Amino acid sequence: MKNKLIKVTAYILVLTASLISTGWTNTFASDFPDVEKSHLNYDAVTYLTELGVIAGYDDGTFKPDREITRTEFCALMARTLGYKKETYTVLDVPFSDVNKGYWGETFISFCYEIGLINGMGDGTFAPNDSITREQMAVMLCNYSRSIGFMLPQIKEGVTFTDYNMISPWALDYVLTSAGAGIINGFDTGDFQPQGVA
Repeated sequence: MKNKLIKVTAYILVLTASLISTGWTNTFASDFPDVEKSHLNYDAVTYLTELGVIAGYDDGTFKPDREITRTEFCALMARTLGYKKETYTVLDVPFSDVNKGYWGETFISFCYEIGLINGMGDGTFAPNDSITREQMAVMLCNYSRSIGFMLPQIKEGVTFTDYNMISPWALDYVLTSAGAGIINGFDTGDFQPQGVA
């Protein structure tokens, strides 16, 4: 289980863009005309598609270089944790911008229920905003905690040149993720916490 978690988490982290469909499909990276074998994330796309965690767009494409939204990342996390549309009962979520019937409502509800997300702090979730690097770090740490897996700290003394730009609510999560080696900074020494994933 832990090896699968590490592999899934690693693939989710290196996968910078994907669209989550509302149903599982038997699609593989080779089935997407816009994901060539030479693409950096070909193996990640293949693995996560085989697991049924990700799919593609209605037009048959995957758009591997597209930014991922907060809802799409919730869908990744929910499916990785075993979410099944057929058996999940949607809770009322406290986010004014997540309407009944929105395609990602069930994923957001699931992630909220198990403590992966808290929203934007103003009663909204910003479901269509691209997820930032610091938001992703928070969700990944919460994901790890939700399955009882402590992220191993393999890097000591992690620091970034833009350390003071990391939001206070995200700082510990960013440092934990970076210490585990699952989210890294850039060659320039910065983390770009508000940069999109």
